[in-house]
Amino acid sequence: MTVQLDNKIIYKGESYFTYSDPLAVYLSEQGIKVISDCSACWSGYVGTWEIVGSKLFIAKIEPFFLDEADEKKIRMESLFPCQERVFADWYTGEIHIGLGKVLYYTNVFHTPVCEEDLYIQIENGIEVGARIEDNRNKPIIEDFQSLLVKAKTISCNNFNSITVRLNQN
Repeated sequence: MTVQLDNKIIYKGESYFTYSDPLAVYLSEQGIKVISDCSACWSGYVGTWEIVGSKLFIAKIEPFFLDEADEKKIRMESLFPCQERVFADWYTGEIHIGLGKVLYYTNVFHTPVCEEDLYIQIENGIEVGARIEDNRNKPIIEDFQSLLVKAKTISCNNFNSITVRLNQN
């Protein structure tokens, strides 16, 4: 798989890349389907987010695709006319930010694993908490194909959750 272009976020005055995609929830709720043939950007866009005070805003959307009508509809102007930034009250979930140096890349989706991960909890567009996890002493995540060879059972609950049970030899 190809390394994906990450969304951007400004948090406490600092600019970061985030692995999260709050706009996907909005697009799904609006019934907007994205067609992207760019393997480095399956979402079809890169969003720029800001947390101001405790509120999450979308400030910019850069399209990398044509939508189902062969138009670039996933732009700020088309989704949110006459607005420079929009309060993301539709989003409840976590914003995931990698902090520090990249320790390695997983072969599952080529996601970088950084020294630390910052998880910002959002409820209806409002920051309600944050936590940092230190990855420096965690075991390295194995290559997904190696896990498949060792697997006894595999179940997929949804796109973000795959459970692998290893054979105990």
